[in-house]
Amino acid sequence: MPLEDTEWDIVRRLIENHFFTSSNTLAVLKRRLPDYWTSIRYTDRVDENAEILVERAKNPAPAGDSPFSIVLLKVLVRIPTILTTEPDGLEQLTGYLARLEAEQQAIDRGDAFQARVLPGTGEIFINRSAVRGLLRALVDPPDDKPVPVALRVDGERRCGKSYTLSLIKHLASCQPIMPAIVEVDESTTARHIVDDLKVQLAQHSEIPQLEDPSKRPRPWANWLVRQALRSVSDRAVWFVVDQCNYLDLSSDAVEMIAQLARSIQLLPLNTARMPRLVLLGYGDGYPDLGIPRQQVPVDVVEPITDDELVGFFNKVFGDRREVLGIAGADLDDVVAETVQVVLDHARSVGPDGYMDALRFAAEEAVRG
Repeated sequence: MPLEDTEWDIVRRLIENHFFTSSNTLAVLKRRLPDYWTSIRYTDRVDENAEILVERAKNPAPAGDSPFSIVLLKVLVRIPTILTTEPDGLEQLTGYLARLEAEQQAIDRGDAFQARVLPGTGEIFINRSAVRGLLRALVDPPDDKPVPVALRVDGERRCGKSYTLSLIKHLASCQPIMPAIVEVDESTTARHIVDDLKVQLAQHSEIPQLEDPSKRPRPWANWLVRQALRSVSDRAVWFVVDQCNYLDLSSDAVEMIAQLARSIQLLPLNTARMPRLVLLGYGDGYPDLGIPRQQVPVDVVEPITDDELVGFFNKVFGDRREVLGIAGADLDDVVAETVQVVLDHARSVGPDGYMDALRFAAEEAVRG
């Protein structure tokens, strides 16, 4: 929750007494607030400057920026004279800062693309900042870049490529998208892909009598893309092909996937309802999709690092500190112990099942 006026009064007093340690106000602002001093007006009076900083902290931050309230309090709790002469004030500032950060985290959790523990399933999604941004661009393409048509998610086997599917399913619960999912393997053919997608998209529509998709995949790709536009009025259909790394490179399924990409790319529109293609495990060794590469962003999945695990549990446990009964000073110890348990379990399984074991152990740790 935000701070009350009486609490801001305490912050103001501490600023007056400890922030401006020199009569050279500009030098102090440059040193303590290097990223903000150019936009802060100031006077030759300490009390007025304290008021200016507090009023700035009360205002909401521009989208994408760190709230100035959090930045300011983080500076205050590190000022030596507050640390040594203001034990009560330091305790208050620390509590205020925790509340402001918790509030910001609650706001952040409202962004479905940044979800770490997926609601309903309890599945976890660690780091993967690149693919989060690429998925966001599929929903809301940036104006200054080519329109993304297909997303390729690449990486070594069993490194977590298909975990992206869990995030896509989560996004479908709160974003205007509908995944049409096909799981493939080494025996998959073009007809298997068409049949799977027909079931998901045809509904009450008449299915055309077209040639075998293994012989003429393009008419089927065109029909599926048009059907995606017709069958769902308020959402964009995402064709999601999972486990592409198991496909036989010589299979006609590979050509069917490329034809889907071309049919989407040739659509005479770019709206929020434009279908997209997501290929999980479609590596560099697979045939080109036949559309401009600028319209095929790529995410390469790397194994989760120890630091990423630490960051994940810092965020998740930090958000639930009160519920879990973790004191602020104990958070680092709890996180370090949890990370070690998760890593020990994953390493005991061996490299082939490492990521699955790590994910399972982390989910167990989150559930407590």
